[in-house]
Amino acid sequence: MLAGELLAEHSPASCACKVDSFAHGSRYTHCCATVQIIWRWSRLYSVAQEAPTCMPPVWLQVRLKDERLRQLRGAIKALEGKLAQLLKDKTDLVMQASSWLEQEQLDERMAELHAHKAALAADLAAAQAELAAARQAAAGQDATLRKLSEQLLKEGEAASRLKGALAREAGLVKALRAKMNKVGGGSQGRCDG
Repeated sequence: MLAGELLAEHSPASCACKVDSFAHGSRYTHCCATVQIIWRWSRLYSVAQEAPTCMPPVWLQVRLKDERLRQLRGAIKALEGKLAQLLKDKTDLVMQASSWLEQEQLDERMAELHAHKAALAADLAAAQAELAAARQAAAGQDATLRKLSEQLLKEGEAASRLKGALAREAGLVKALRAKMNKVGGGSQGRCDG
């Protein structure tokens, strides 16, 4: 028997059981309860037949929500991957910018060192030129000093010879005086010479 026929036969309004009949008390309760259960099931059945047009069954809704959840999880993982890649790229760019900045600073420092080296090289060349001039002057002074030393040595030798000659002359003068003193004897006195 179909639910619709059972419902028409045993609807709550057309129940054959009477409340005042005590002979059928247990049957009435059973009959009314059966009618009410059948009536409820038939309502649910009619709603269930209309449901596919209005709302999918619960198990289908759960499956759709699970699928949507999987899709969202996949999208979240993809976004996390993109975020990680973007962070890595940003870190790489920061490191490159940092290395570029360091390279620029190193280039500036190298330029300063090259300029300082060029200035020191110019100072060294000037000092070497001064040293060469001083050596030349010293060599000239050494030559002059040697000439003067040689001249002084010659002058010293000449002075020695003159001293020797003077000493001889002085000796001769003494000897001559002594002779004159002897020859002139005792009567004449001293000769002032």
